[in-house]
Amino acid sequence: MKNPFKGYKWYAWVIILFMGFLLLSRLAPVLTPLFSGDSGPSRSETATVVRVIDGDTIEVDLDGWRYTVRYIGINTPETNRPSRGVEFYGPEASARNRELVEGKTVRMEFDVSSTDRFDRLLGYVYVDDEMVNATLISEGFAVASTFPPDTKFADRFENIQMQAMEIPSNPFQSYAPMLIASILTAMGWGVTGKRPNTCTIIEPPLCMKFLPSTMTAL
Repeated sequence: MKNPFKGYKWYAWVIILFMGFLLLSRLAPVLTPLFSGDSGPSRSETATVVRVIDGDTIEVDLDGWRYTVRYIGINTPETNRPSRGVEFYGPEASARNRELVEGKTVRMEFDVSSTDRFDRLLGYVYVDDEMVNATLISEGFAVASTFPPDTKFADRFENIQMQAMEIPSNPFQSYAPMLIASILTAMGWGVTGKRPNTCTIIEPPLCMKFLPSTMTAL
C-alpha cells in the first residue's frame, strides 16, 4: 500500500500543524460550548469590547481574535442596514450601548446556541454584575424578543419590559410604542403591528404580551 504521506518535507508538516492550531484557536469559543455538555452559567468567556456596531451587537477581542457578538433575547432598531435605513430610536440605542460597554472588559454568558445564522456569537453580556441585555430593556432602548432555543432569561426580560412600561417616569412610556411599532413593521407585521383579536401596538399599555413568541434575530 502506498504511503500517502511519503514525500512531504518535515517543514511542510510543521506548517500544516501550525495552521491547524491557528484554526482550532479561532474556533475555540464556538466549539467549546458544543462539546462541553454544560448549559449553565459556567459557559462564558471574558473579552474586551473594541467596537459597538449598534444597539444589540458588538465586536470584541477574545484572546487576540475579533468576534461579532449579538445580544440574546433583545432587539433594537437598525442603524447599519442599507435596506432598512436608520430606524426610529436606532442611534439612541447604539449610543446607550456604547456608554455601557465600549472599551470595557465584559463577560459573555452563552445559552444553547453558540452562533446565529450570520456566524455571530450569541451571548448575555455583563459589565461587572450588570447584564447589559436587561439594562437596555429596562431603560427602553430595546424590546424583549425570544429566539428559541436561547430562552434562559426570556421570562425575566418580559417581566422587566412590563415593569418598565408601568413606571410613569420611565422614558419608555413616551417612545416605546413607536420603537416597537418600528421593529414590528420592519419584520412584516404591518404599520400598527396589529394581530387578529388584539389591540394595536401603539395603544397603552402597549399590549406587549401580544408580541410574537418567536422572532427572527436581526
